[in-house]
Order: sequence, then C-alpha cells, then structure tokens
Amino acid sequence: MFDTLLSEVMIDGIFHADPHPGNVLLLANGQLALLDFGSGTLTQLAPGFDILTDARRFTTDYLAAQLSPVVLRKTATVELISLVPMLRRLPRRLDRISASLEHGRLGLNVRLLADEGDRRYLTGLVHELALAFLAATLGVMSVLILGLHGGPRVTHSVTLYAFFDYCLLVFAGVLALRVLVLVFRSDTG
Repeated sequence: MFDTLLSEVMIDGIFHADPHPGNVLLLANGQLALLDFGSGTLTQLAPGFDILTDARRFTTDYLAAQLSPVVLRKTATVELISLVPMLRRLPRRLDRISASLEHGRLGLNVRLLADEGDRRYLTGLVHELALAFLAATLGVMSVLILGLHGGPRVTHSVTLYAFFDYCLLVFAGVLALRVLVLVFRSDTG
C-alpha cells in the first residue's frame, strides 16, 4: 500500500488525498482498493510540476538555512550557555581532586553489582554457563559409557550400561536445548 501511495505521488503525479483506514477496502481476491474519490491531481493542478526537483530545491534551501554562520553561531551559543553552570563548578572540583591526590587521600568508591538489573544479568549468565557445563559433561559421560560393553542385562538386547547411556544422552540433549532456548530467547523483561 505504501509503495502504491509513493508511486502515485512520485511517478504518476496523481495521488489519493485522504488515505486513512476508512478509505481502504479489502477485496475478495485479497487486493486493496482505495475509496473516497477526493483525490488530488498534481498533473492537473500544476502540469509542469516536478516533485523531485522541487524536493531537492527545498532540501538545499533548508540545509543552507540551518548551516548558515548565523544559525550555527546561535546554536553554539545556546549550547555553551547551557554548559556554563557545570563549567563554573569544574575548577572547584579539580581543586578538590588535586588536593586529595596531593595529600594521598584520593579514593574511588565503586559499588559492584549495586543495580538489580546487573545482578539479574549476572545470575542468568551463571545459570546458562552452569547448564551448558552440565549438558557437556553429561554428553561426554554418555559417550564414554557407550564404549563400555557388558553389564547386567535389562532385556535380552539392552544392558544396564546402554540404558544409563541413553538416559544420560537424552538428559544432556534436553539441557543443551534448554541452554539454546535461554541464549536465543528475546528477554523483554
């Protein structure tokens, strides 16, 4: 629909002047139809009008006005004036820092994991790493047990070692899938 509207304006010069949901109809074949025949026609209003040329002219004029020395000077002045209160405090802070450094009293206080979000992230990361390690360990164990022959028979064709091996292999697979779900899940909370 957007492509059609852009094509109307940019190429055809004939456009729908009021494209809101009440003026769009879904046809039985799945196509969209535009209603409300209050359409504007650029080619009828101004036959020689070229929207691209006029858009370029507007953009050039607008950027020239915004990047003129007067506007740039005014913008810089406004930005610097907003920085004045902070710049006034800066020498006092630099004096305090240098005095503390000179007397050996300069210290830095960092509270690691003070934010609840940081703690949640780190806990989740440790959880994922623990699950991945457990899945890998169980997978390696099941491969090692697979190499063992013998052991008591559970049925005439399955030994106890093979039964444990397949159980561990399934458990390792489930844990590995759980880790993949945790890693690739989008966390919106």
